[in-house]
Amino acid sequence: MHHRTVFVVEHDPKLRRSLQHLFAVESYRAEVYACGESFLRRRPPDHPACLLMDVAMPGCSGLEVQARLTKWLPPLPVIFMASQPSVPIAVQAMKNGAIDFIIKPARGREILAAVEQALVHSESAWTRLRQAEQLLARVGRLTVRERAVFELVAEGLPNKQAAAHLGITEKTVKVHRSRVMHKLEVGSLAELVRLATRLADITGPTRPLGGRAPGKGPPCPAGRQPREAACSAMPSFDRTNNLTACPSS
Repeated sequence: MHHRTVFVVEHDPKLRRSLQHLFAVESYRAEVYACGESFLRRRPPDHPACLLMDVAMPGCSGLEVQARLTKWLPPLPVIFMASQPSVPIAVQAMKNGAIDFIIKPARGREILAAVEQALVHSESAWTRLRQAEQLLARVGRLTVRERAVFELVAEGLPNKQAAAHLGITEKTVKVHRSRVMHKLEVGSLAELVRLATRLADITGPTRPLGGRAPGKGPPCPAGRQPREAACSAMPSFDRTNNLTACPSS
């Protein structure tokens, strides 16, 4: 069974222990932290996870932690807790993408329902990221010339026009096109176009290579891993935060 982790950031040690016990009973993997600074020093998880966090903590506030997490890939779903609810803070948290805002004291089933919703959200995000990695890995198999043919054909150019654009024969375009279909594991032009659309959704629109942008290669160059290519198309995150220890409560 794959990991599903609940991170808990709570300055009250008694509540931290209670939440850790609650999640252990429900078979969730839990990691607890006394403050945001301590949590942000860890590396982003490599599996579905979520964060249950007090919005008002000494030092780095819940909203500040949430802002830093937008750089993680995929972003970590956040559930806030608060003893003294503030409407402006709650509104800001939800605008920033929080899954839920729970008022203390809360029943266990309310917390578990919010956590399960957040983990489902995280699982969907991880599925999309892994699909993007797989797609970039397939496109990374193409040579520069094959990538040029791929982009021109996906734009709708017939083989003859693609050949004229690239300064090669129509027969050569057909050979490259066949290799492209094989490497990208598609069986029709319609599938090829759909794949090109998905690629644009991941990396953004690209200029076709056919003579208009010479020297450009596929998006996953030799020596780079698919995860690096997928992440390079999205906002990067800083794995080193240089944060201080938790403030004294």
